[in-house]
Amino acid sequence: MMSESEVSEMIKNPSITAATRQNFIEAFCQLSQTEPVTKITVRELTQRAGYNRSTFYQYFDDVYDLLTAIEDLVLTQIMQNLANSFDQGTLAETFVTAFSQAHATLASYYEVVLTDSDQARFTKRLKVMITSWLTTNYQLATTDTQLMYVVDFYLSGVIAVIERWIKQQRDLPTTTLAALIRGMIDDGLAPQLILLKGK
Repeated sequence: MMSESEVSEMIKNPSITAATRQNFIEAFCQLSQTEPVTKITVRELTQRAGYNRSTFYQYFDDVYDLLTAIEDLVLTQIMQNLANSFDQGTLAETFVTAFSQAHATLASYYEVVLTDSDQARFTKRLKVMITSWLTTNYQLATTDTQLMYVVDFYLSGVIAVIERWIKQQRDLPTTTLAALIRGMIDDGLAPQLILLKGK
């Protein structure tokens, strides 16, 4: 464990501060592979990361604050990917690419937010951010009630499909998943069910 003087010196050095914060996040991801997120304690985290409790509280209020930090990292990556791939294909392809790249970059973090018992919170935060992104980039009127229902329906479906795909270890090629989503949006659900049933 680090001494108080070592902790004080660490806080003065931004690179050490960032590394320490990262070590706690990595320790959380490792622990989440063997036990539910809700069962992880500060004691376990500090032992795994090699710091004392006071060091942990220099960075996070509690375990849930750390989980929120992981969510923030994943959300930021997804939104950056959306911005980078905007106008490079259909909207469905843009979403699948953005999520796929985020999972490839932050696989262990993504696993945490998708296996968290409060996954609905992450999904809600994601929907709010993507709704804002859509309304800005497609100049949608947020005052149009019906339009907002359409956006909510679309995002709920797309996010659910992509999250299932990631949980299933990306069992379809990215292009196939994008085409499937695009087909459901363009043609509706019934034609897709008939098409896939006949395969």
